[in-house]
Amino acid sequence: MANSDFSIKIEAFWAWFETNRTLIEAVVTGDNHPKTQTIVEQFDHHILDLGRFKWMLDNPTAQNFTFTLSPNNDSELYKKSRAIIADSPYFSNWTFYDHIQSIGLVPFEIYDAQMDIQEIDPAPWKFSLKEAGDNRFDLTLLQTNCDRIDSETCELAAEIALSNILGEGHKIDAIHSVKLAKEFSDQSISTLPITELVDQLKKRG
Repeated sequence: MANSDFSIKIEAFWAWFETNRTLIEAVVTGDNHPKTQTIVEQFDHHILDLGRFKWMLDNPTAQNFTFTLSPNNDSELYKKSRAIIADSPYFSNWTFYDHIQSIGLVPFEIYDAQMDIQEIDPAPWKFSLKEAGDNRFDLTLLQTNCDRIDSETCELAAEIALSNILGEGHKIDAIHSVKLAKEFSDQSISTLPITELVDQLKKRG
């Protein structure tokens, strides 16, 4: 799916990564490494040249590393992130991801419109699903504990929570649209606890 210019950019990124892998590992594992800013700037240069992606480095266990390329919940960018990661080199101590991985139903913190930290716990949320075609669904999300949070922050919280629960790739593939609600006025709508979302998508997909 990649055109020649895109392929050249992918090759350039991975060539740079391979050349600088040892330094990248030192930056990830070291505190205040003198080359940290340089590596971050070079990652930004290469990644933004490929598209509007987010990127993350991690060191989950000793001498093991991960690189995650997030398509920002965009289906077209997801096609590109898969192409990029498909061309990644092999290193026994590295794992490369083309989307944010699922970490389950966990609380998290985000900044609201006033730059105040809000603690988000999606565990009490409920949802309903409606078929949208092509094995995708329109999801209505009942955020029962977000009454005091502005609408934009609620939308961001929903995006983060769904990516955490499903994994970004599954979210892109399975969810056509997300509508937020503080309550369901139509009592005939069948709602389920958010803990059942993964199983429901498997059953209906």
